[in-house]
Order: sequence, then structure tokens, then C-alpha cells
Amino acid sequence: MGVGAHRITKLEYEYSFSIGELLSYINTDELNFNASGVIEMPIEDLKRALRDEDISKETKRALRDDVKVAEAQGNDYVSYYCF
Repeated sequence: MGVGAHRITKLEYEYSFSIGELLSYINTDELNFNASGVIEMPIEDLKRALRDEDISKETKRALRDDVKVAEAQGNDYVSYYCF
């Protein structure tokens, strides 16, 4: 059985944060050589990042919003399109 390729007909996104601050929380193997691509971050990792003193207040605000949306949708991860 093969993996199907699906044409994207609609892609919506909102800027959240620069991934540079969260590199220690991101599986960079999911990104291509240009550091772009789609990554999925577990809510558990995002909550851990919220306790990190090196993460800016602005990024933490975005993470809290992203976690809130994901939990409201019943997801245990947040997908980010990085480019």
C-alpha cells in the first residue's frame, strides 16, 4: 500500500513566533535544509517552553494562545508551517 499525495487547495495560517527561540523543543528533522516545512509540536512540549525563562513574553503569549486553541479542538499537538 502506498502513501497518497494530496494537492493542497486551501492553506490558512497565522504567524505565531520565530522558531529560533524554540529550537531545543523542535524536532528539526521534520524541517528541510532551508528550515522550512510543517512540524507538529506536542502541547506538553509547548507547556514546558512556557516555563523556560529564555523564551520571550511575546512568544509565550503566542504559545498560550496556540495551546488554548489546540485543547479546545481536542488536539494534543499544534501544527506549524515554518517558512
